[in-house]
Amino acid sequence: MLNRKFNASKSPTFHILTVGNNINLEPANENTDIRSNWKNWKINSGRNLKSWFIKNSNIRVAYKDHQRQENELKKSKLNWTIVRPTGLINFKNQKKIIESYNNDPKPELTISRKNVAKFMVNALKRNELIGQAPVISE
Repeated sequence: MLNRKFNASKSPTFHILTVGNNINLEPANENTDIRSNWKNWKINSGRNLKSWFIKNSNIRVAYKDHQRQENELKKSKLNWTIVRPTGLINFKNQKKIIESYNNDPKPELTISRKNVAKFMVNALKRNELIGQAPVISE
């Protein structure tokens, strides 16, 4: 069991309690909305919550497998483009697609499946994407 106090700048304080692979975020006070500003949360060791979650849960296996697949593709003689969408949502309204390389600009949390499909079809006509791995979001 791990119990850490969690405090991020511009974010309220939380207690993170983990038992095995279960993670519970508990607001330090009842007036805290844990959904606000979560992508900026940091564990008091200074690590990003997303990175900490990946390292400390069983999702790390899928991430390692992703990395192995991408490395094999990069070593091949194929013309490749790796498209990395953020969290997929079902949303019919189209927003502007944000392409991020090396976290610049910082991607948003979600993208609609419709916009992922649109990006991938358009990527077929964009030679500048060969050998690239953009993160896409809205």
